[in-house]
Amino acid sequence: MKKLIIAEKPSLAGNIILALKRKENFIKQEGYSEGETYIVSYAYGHLFQLIPIEKYFPEEKRPTGWSLDTLPFFPGNGRADGYQFELLTKTEKGKTTTDEGVKKQFLILKNIMNRADVDEIIHCGDADREGEVIIRLILQKGLQSKKRITRLWLPEQTEISIRNGLMERKPDSEYDNLYREGLCRTLVDWMYGINLSRYVTLKTSEKTVYNVGRVLTPIVKAIYDREMQIKNFIPEKYLQLESLTENHGIMIKLSVKEKYASDQEQEAMELCGKLNSADARVVDVQRKKKQKQPGKLFSLSKLQSVLGKKYKMPLQDALNTVQALYEKGYVTYPRTNTEYLAENEKERVRDIIAAIQKNDPEKRLAFREGKSIFDDSKIESHSALTPTYKIPKDLSGMERQVYETIYHRFCAVFCMEPCEVEETTVTVQCLDYKFTLYGEVMKSVGWTKYEPQKLKDELPKMLQGELIEHEFKPVEKMTQPPKRYNSETLMNFLKNPFGNKKADEETDSDSDDTEEYRAIKKGLEIGTEATRTPIISKAISGGYISQKNDVYSLEEKGEAIIKYLDLLHINMSLQTSVQLQAFLNQVFREQKTIDEVLSAAREQIKEDFAFREQSLVSLYAGSCEGTERKIIGKCPKCGGQVYKAEKGYFCENRSCGFALWKSGNKYFDAIGYQLNDKAAMEFLRFGKSKALKLPSKKRPGETYSAIITADFSGKYPQWGMEFEPKKGSGKFKK
Repeated sequence: MKKLIIAEKPSLAGNIILALKRKENFIKQEGYSEGETYIVSYAYGHLFQLIPIEKYFPEEKRPTGWSLDTLPFFPGNGRADGYQFELLTKTEKGKTTTDEGVKKQFLILKNIMNRADVDEIIHCGDADREGEVIIRLILQKGLQSKKRITRLWLPEQTEISIRNGLMERKPDSEYDNLYREGLCRTLVDWMYGINLSRYVTLKTSEKTVYNVGRVLTPIVKAIYDREMQIKNFIPEKYLQLESLTENHGIMIKLSVKEKYASDQEQEAMELCGKLNSADARVVDVQRKKKQKQPGKLFSLSKLQSVLGKKYKMPLQDALNTVQALYEKGYVTYPRTNTEYLAENEKERVRDIIAAIQKNDPEKRLAFREGKSIFDDSKIESHSALTPTYKIPKDLSGMERQVYETIYHRFCAVFCMEPCEVEETTVTVQCLDYKFTLYGEVMKSVGWTKYEPQKLKDELPKMLQGELIEHEFKPVEKMTQPPKRYNSETLMNFLKNPFGNKKADEETDSDSDDTEEYRAIKKGLEIGTEATRTPIISKAISGGYISQKNDVYSLEEKGEAIIKYLDLLHINMSLQTSVQLQAFLNQVFREQKTIDEVLSAAREQIKEDFAFREQSLVSLYAGSCEGTERKIIGKCPKCGGQVYKAEKGYFCENRSCGFALWKSGNKYFDAIGYQLNDKAAMEFLRFGKSKALKLPSKKRPGETYSAIITADFSGKYPQWGMEFEPKKGSGKFKK
């Protein structure tokens, strides 16, 4: 009896044949190779796709084109068993025909899997949700009798891992949850994409197709919001007091943190005079040796971020290249969302270290333990990206850049010699102001020989009690708009859309990222490592956004679709996308069924069709009715315009939700204050009001002087006060 191995792609089938050639003599046939024990065949990735809406109708009633009359559409009332897949199709001259190459390969697979001498089928889709779905659909459509189905799970495509994987293969039923999540994701995305893309396109009456997607739209919306923040940004001048003087041949900069408005120059000059008339003295000097830790091993998005920053490499190019390296057996499975390895991989790591040192004896590596490297709690399906024991001889172009980036990070993590620096912290005091200076000096390069690092500037040798020359001056500066997204900041946002980490900083190797990984496991992210890059590429090819020198910009079509979605009251907010992602994660964990998730998605989509009977013109006119379209200022949360309305002041972006209400504010009611246009402008621009005379509750008939402060960083505005001291110095204090 023989075993049929179905690989997801021809390249993987070729690697499997190479790994088995020592024991098998394969004869190449059309679409497969056959040996004494194994038959190895392949798919071309997806062979099946969900059928379009029209094919669910009887032929005599089949719509000839897109129509609002068929929307929203949910086969079988949206149940999982109501959706149908067909062989992958392609469009030729306006006609939809079955791809003959796909059809031919499926018939080859169908014939082999039903042969009487084949008693086991080995599923070898890529080691992810999509790979699980691809091969299972082939089996569901082609297998005509019950046979043993096992899974060949390959974290890397080396000969040893393939042979070991075949010996350790498990029943495919152990991956049922992965299949259910992958199938649910496919059906949900079809529901959103088919229904809302057709709806928006038909409502606009343009000759342009507007694609709407569960993940695509929030990506475009994020770039839209950032573009609006930049567009509506009003630069403001401010003054900051700085002293730049030379000390032992090294420039020393002291900066007063407090900022002054441009009309406070006299006050700033007065403080400069006081500081310059006083001594600036070193009050503390701390020197300590510190081991600097290397970065963590790479997840896919972290690798793409580094490649984008270093080589301006587009996300799709980075993914395609690392995928090619994986298929050649040089690196592990790329679509991973973790920077950690599993505890049971320690021997594999030792083998990689041995292979690297054998190839390059000058590499001084040593095996290291520790939770910063090995942590099962921070792994879902795949471990961090690493090289394999198979070292490439000749790589060029992007393949060399990508491989060396992964290779050097591995060498840095397992470098035998530590990186040691001497860290100096100097505190200088002038009047009541304290200034802290930091400097570093390299003592032992360690792992930085593989990944060079920029150290903090070296400080001059200063002693405690030493007087420091200083000359403070007001330096005129301008507030800066937020930066457009690049590969790193966009990926950080998509992985952690509600996080508080700075988007433009890479996580330190010794930082606590437990909460971040907990959020990932709950599915609190937009898309997955496997889907984000192709969807971003789709947004670019669709004309919604563009990328140049690793910077993403909004295009006219991207602005149009966000405005259309807003006018039609279609809820494709960040929260909706993340909630659906969390539901899909719960399917994997058996906390929800596929039909429960489809039902939730179906009800949401039905709500999105609430204004189907109204034209865009009437919806636009209706959005202005009863509202004085007076711009008050820019939104402190998203950067959009804030308009005056009857009941308060509201952000133009419905999904943002920022509002300043004229009534119902308990804080304002408690202090006897009524919000007006002028005050709203002050809060939006400065985060505080001007000095106010407010009624005193303790002394009826009297007033007290105070400033109302506003903090807009949270979900709702937080209000506070600053009071004038009794002596009337003019300085308000909290």
